[in-house]
Amino acid sequence: MARTILSKIFNELMEKEIDEYLENTAYQRDPNRITYRNGYYERDYTTKIGTLTLRVPRTRDGKFSTEIFEKYQRNEKALLS
Repeated sequence: MARTILSKIFNELMEKEIDEYLENTAYQRDPNRITYRNGYYERDYTTKIGTLTLRVPRTRDGKFSTEIFEKYQRNEKALLS
């Protein structure tokens, strides 16, 4: 149960983060938009309560990177260091 809640929190944070990066919400069209969403990729992230499977959003140009964890970070220990 705690893993499910934590996964939802991380996923929501990343959704807010990509909305800020794109300066638009999903499905909103703007002629001045630089790039668009391009789905998600799954990332396993290991914490003290277990492994979470997160849906990390991506952009068409590939330049978006979440600030929640480093690009190749896979566990919580690296976050605390």
